[in-house]
Amino acid sequence: EGMVLTILVNGSGGPIENVPLAPLASLCDTVYGLAVNTFIKPQFGGEQEQSRSLQLDLSQFHRCAVVEFLSVISTMAPSHDNNNSVSKAIEQHVSNENIVECCRIAHFLQCNTIVHALSSIMEQSIDSQNCLSLCHFADQFNLPSLFERSLTHMLSTMEHMQNHELWMDLPSDLQNRIVTMRNAIQSSIIGRGRKAKVFFSSSEEFLAIFSDNIREQRERLQEAKRRQEEVVRERVEREERRGFLRRRG
Repeated sequence: EGMVLTILVNGSGGPIENVPLAPLASLCDTVYGLAVNTFIKPQFGGEQEQSRSLQLDLSQFHRCAVVEFLSVISTMAPSHDNNNSVSKAIEQHVSNENIVECCRIAHFLQCNTIVHALSSIMEQSIDSQNCLSLCHFADQFNLPSLFERSLTHMLSTMEHMQNHELWMDLPSDLQNRIVTMRNAIQSSIIGRGRKAKVFFSSSEEFLAIFSDNIREQRERLQEAKRRQEEVVRERVEREERRGFLRRRG
């Protein structure tokens, strides 16, 4: 108790000082680990505590987003990670333009409660204008639910997405994965006589389409291999019969 943080941030105004350590440490694994290594372990090793202040470097994030994130933490702290308190704190303190940046901060500090809450908010706001950037963001920070929902929306309007100005900003491997998924899904759907444009009602439906497509491709390969083996076997049998007849003649 009584320990504080000095937080380095990007932007004017200098560092944010005298931030209570306890709320952040209780909700953010990174801050908790930092506090343990700085204040607790030295005491067990017989070292004297030098300071009751700790420095946290968040200079990669803009000041206004850090301030909003800290406001969420201070509002949540008394009730810890109760889902209602998280949603209410975010609604009160996080502006629309800083939702993504606050999610980055929460991910950096390993505050999973806030990461999931912000990710859920972003899922509800997916549209044709932001699905590309949200898909990239979700892939980068390993947010599977947000990735699936943004990808589903993107695939449903894929003919327009590759002309979007943000398409070229995606990593080439992510572009290739998206196009491959689109082609696999469309191939599977067209084979069933349905429309090529598709929306998924659930993650189970999303995965089922891929599973069905993979199974069909595997069955086709097995059938092609079986037919090829039959052709080779018949050809060998014909050659053996011809050789036998020539020897008899």
